[in-house]
This record gives sequence, C-alpha cells and structure tokens, in this order.
Amino acid sequence: MRTIIALIIISLLSIQYAYSQVNSATLQAVFLYQSIKYLEWPSDELANFEILVVGEGEIYQELLKIAKSRKVGNRSIVVKQVKSIASAPLCHIVIFTESAQAESLIISVSAKPILLVTNVEGMLEKGSDLNFIKKGDKLSYQLNASALQSKKIKVSSSFSAMAEKII
Repeated sequence: MRTIIALIIISLLSIQYAYSQVNSATLQAVFLYQSIKYLEWPSDELANFEILVVGEGEIYQELLKIAKSRKVGNRSIVVKQVKSIASAPLCHIVIFTESAQAESLIISVSAKPILLVTNVEGMLEKGSDLNFIKKGDKLSYQLNASALQSKKIKVSSSFSAMAEKII
C-alpha cells in the first residue's frame, strides 16, 4: 500500500514539474486556439483562418505547430509573422509581441473584425481586444467586450465569464 501511495505522489509531482516547464508562449498559443471556439467573426471572403504575429516571439513557432494539425471549422489555419506593420492587415487575429506597435495600429483596426491580442498590462484600456496577463505561474486573460461588440465579433458568455477583467 505504501508503494502505491509513493508511486501516486511521484507521478503527481512529475506532472506538476512537467506543467511548470511549459513556457508562456505555448500556453498562450494553445489558449488562443481554444478560445476561437468561443468567438464568432462576421462572414468574410478569406479562404483560410489567418493569424498575423507582429514582432519577435516564441508564440509564432507555437502557433505554427497548432496550424499544422488543426483547423477552424473547415478552414486551414495560416500563421504569418512580420517585424512591423503600418496598416490594417486582412486577417482574423493580430498578435502583438510589443505594445508600442499595438498602440499605433489600434485606431486603424478599431472598426474591422480583427481580434487584437496583446500581453502587456494596461493594453486593454488602450484598445486591445484580448490581453494575456501572467500573475506568478498563472496565465489569465482580459477582454475588451465593447471593442469586440463594435467589431461585430461575438463572444460567448461562458468565455466572458472566465475573463479576469472585462471592460
């Protein structure tokens, strides 16, 4: 009996250790993919589900891994990366790895159905639609419900309910 309890404790500690080794970019990429189920964009003419990563960051590689084996509805996922951006792109999601670039683009996409994703405290109030925040080991998110509504991106109530902050 002691052997079984010891094996269970060792297994639980191994799982906890493995979980703690998952980096933030992996968690954000998986979370972003999973959150797409709770969001509904207005109809568009894009053949694929397009995600643009602006700036350098590990999230690009993590999203590429997901895109190889997953789809959004019947659409393939296409992930692109650019170092900077000057005007509103034709895509579904723009992920900013640096807040300065996000601030300059927020106004130009405010009326377009593009989900703007950031990961810097305070960006939600500046116009980001979905902002990841990390507190200790916990990754959570904030939603800008009014911005999403004006873009005609529908958000499920269950997804909104899990947000740490909604404005």
